Amino acid sequence: MDRAGVSRDVATQITGHLTESMYRRYNIVSDDDLRTAMRRTQQCLDALPTTSEK
Repeated sequence: MDRAGVSRDVATQITGHLTESMYRRYNIVSDDDLRTAMRRTQQCLDALPTTSEK
């Protein structure tokens, strides 16, 4: 549900998780999640202005 953009409050009510720690326990990070995070991070770094040293 996180990946689909559903808010954590709504997802918690739907899944029946009573605590934040229980919700996090079942929020499994996949290899695709890691690749997406690294790609987005690189895009942000690529968009930073470059500085020229004098």
